[in-house]
Amino acid sequence: MRRHELDVTSLLAGLIFVAVAGAYLLGERTGHRVGVGWVLPLALVAVGFAALAGGLSRALRRGDDSDSAATPVNTPSADDIPR
Repeated sequence: MRRHELDVTSLLAGLIFVAVAGAYLLGERTGHRVGVGWVLPLALVAVGFAALAGGLSRALRRGDDSDSAATPVNTPSADDIPR
C-alpha cells in the first residue's frame, strides 16, 4: 500500500462531524436539548476554518509564492506569430 499526504481539510471536517454527532448523542443521553440554531452555524464556521487550514498547509508545503502564480509562462508576443 502506497502512503499518501495528510489531507488536513478532510481530517478536520471528519472531526467536526464526529463532534456534532457526539454532542447530539450526549444530549440524548443526558436529556439536554442541543439547539440546531447554534450547531449549524458553528459547524459551518468550523468547516471554513478547516478549509482555510487545509489550503494554507498545502500552500506552505509547496512553497507557493503569489508572485509566481501571477506571472504568465511562455506567452507568445506579437512578433512571434507568423504572418
